[in-house]
Order: sequence, then structure tokens, then C-alpha cells
Amino acid sequence: MIRTALAALLLLLTPLTATAKDTLSWARDQPQPMRTVLLKIAKDPAFVATLRQCPATVYRRSNTTYRSDSSCARKPNACLNRCLKGDQSSCFNLAHAMQTAAPLEEESQFTYPLFMRACALGNANACVNAAATARNGSWRPGTRPAQATAPGCQLQTYTEACTRGAAWGCFMEGNIYRDGAPGTRRNAARAEALYRRACTLSPRSGACKAAYR
Repeated sequence: MIRTALAALLLLLTPLTATAKDTLSWARDQPQPMRTVLLKIAKDPAFVATLRQCPATVYRRSNTTYRSDSSCARKPNACLNRCLKGDQSSCFNLAHAMQTAAPLEEESQFTYPLFMRACALGNANACVNAAATARNGSWRPGTRPAQATAPGCQLQTYTEACTRGAAWGCFMEGNIYRDGAPGTRRNAARAEALYRRACTLSPRSGACKAAYR
């Protein structure tokens, strides 16, 4: 049994290890100041470990309030340093900057670990983003996080996030019941209730608008 478990572990680790060199090469080709940050994330064992974790399992409740900070696009290294010191807002904002700031295009292998760290520091919306990035992000072949994309993890993450007041978590959970995702039966009433909760939590949010567009 131990031998079987080790074999399964090796199968899980091999795809990520096989593309590590490619990931570093991609990071080295990016312009400064983002290049330094990307290389730090790619080499940090704690960040790399998140690629094998489910967002719902790392989440820890926190009373810290999220604050937006657009400076992460201009000063990503400072933002990363604050993130490493436990500032969940900086982790989230840096990931968002990577997704939106030109000329750097979204790179899931770097944004996912940042959302995961923000999730672990108590940002429920970051947990939603991590799960959605794992499933829908742009990944090199063989690097998409298997644990985070598993149907059970997807549902668990969105349910937890919705419970903690994340409107997008309610929306994503609602979609699972609307569509009858693998392992889940279609439940229109449950989906409707979740969409309504998303609108109650954040009436003007994109989650509410997306639910009823």
C-alpha cells in the first residue's frame, strides 16, 4: 500500500517538475520590475506547494479587511514583501496586477500561489479566485493543479467562500448546481437561492449581475 501511495505521489509531482525549467525561463524573459517577483514565487517552496493544495483546505478565518492597492503593478517587489509578511491584501492585489497590468499577460502558475496565500490569510474572495484560476486559467501542459480542479474541491471551496460572505463564491457554487457539475445533481432551486445570496451580499457586484444576465 505504501508503494502504491508513493507511485501516485510521483505521478502527481512529475508534471510540475518537468516544466519547472520552462517556468523559470518564462519568468526570466519578463520585463522588470515583475521579473524579480516571478522568479521569487517560482523558487519559493511554500508557493510551489500551493499547486498541490485545495483552496478550501488552506483557508483560515481572519478579521482583516481587504484593501485595494493599485501600486502593485508599479512596485510588485514591495507588494510581494508585504504579502510574505502576512498581508493578504498585498497577495491579492499583486495577483490581480499580474492578470491586468500590460505588458505582462496572466500567468496562472504565478497568480494561483498568490491567491492561495491570500486565501490562507483569510481572504475568502481569494479562495474563489484560486479555484477559478485552477480550473479556467492558462496553464502549461501538465501543470494544472489536479487537487484544486477536482469537483469536490471546487464545490467545497465555493461553499466555504459563500458561507464567509464572498458573493462570487455563491455565484460559482450556484453554477455548479445549475449545471449539475460532475459529482453534483442539478438543483435549480438551490442554484437560485445561491444567486439570491450573492445579490444580498453584494447587490452591485459583478456576481449578482452575472447571475441574472
